[in-house]
Amino acid sequence: MLKSALSNLLKLKQETLITEYLNITDSISRVKLLQVNKYAGIRFDFLKEQKRVTQIELLKSKEKRKKLIAQVIGVFLLLASIFISFYEVDTERIKLNRYIRLRRGFQKRYMMK
Repeated sequence: MLKSALSNLLKLKQETLITEYLNITDSISRVKLLQVNKYAGIRFDFLKEQKRVTQIELLKSKEKRKKLIAQVIGVFLLLASIFISFYEVDTERIKLNRYIRLRRGFQKRYMMK
């Protein structure tokens, strides 16, 4: 409102103080606008960077989870193979003991007569 009144007054009368005042107010307005735009740009860049960091952290956590799952599967397979090998050894030992007992029993029955 003050600005438009000064503009109308300037049209009627050419005063250097009035033109200087209008130039200064325009300059101040432009500087304020540039400052607001810079702040908005900085804020946008910050939010963009924050989103990128969040995505990187999400990818890292997914990779960590995949590694953990692979390790758990590896440990499970290792334990399963150890169990199977012990089972097979134990089974062979039991078969061998049965064979030895049968053989001894056979020898006792038929060799003593």
